[in-house]
Amino acid sequence: MIKEVYGDLIESFKNGELDAYAHQANSFCRMGRGIAPLLAKAEPKVREADNATEEGSRDKMGTFSMSDTYPNIYNVYGQYHWRKYQVVSGRNTDYDALEKGLIAVKENMKAQGYRTLGLPLIGCGLAGGDWEGVVLPMIKKVFDNSNIDVTIFKLK
Repeated sequence: MIKEVYGDLIESFKNGELDAYAHQANSFCRMGRGIAPLLAKAEPKVREADNATEEGSRDKMGTFSMSDTYPNIYNVYGQYHWRKYQVVSGRNTDYDALEKGLIAVKENMKAQGYRTLGLPLIGCGLAGGDWEGVVLPMIKKVFDNSNIDVTIFKLK
């Protein structure tokens, strides 16, 4: 099941309402804008997991790193850089990489027995992705029949 709610993903994480949370990260270990620094402040191990990866590596695209906490936070590498190297003008989100990363998250969650996932409008804020036309349908496709309930947090 996929549901969209108006609410604060960070507060949901702090309250331990879901098994896991995920957000899009770039390959340069910055976590400087968007929801990333808020997640890193709420759980420093999410930044530690990102920093343990190779800075600037294109090999990270379509993969994830994760905090070793519960609830878990996944850094999904669906964007190479936060400003340069746009996929197309105005968009840094690489849809193929984001989809591969979400599939990897789904498989990891199933292996851990996790059943609930929280997402922001992943890849669609500062990274310029198309929520209604591309990313939401992608999420529905990836998590369809997965037995993982996805809650998408929107800010008012």
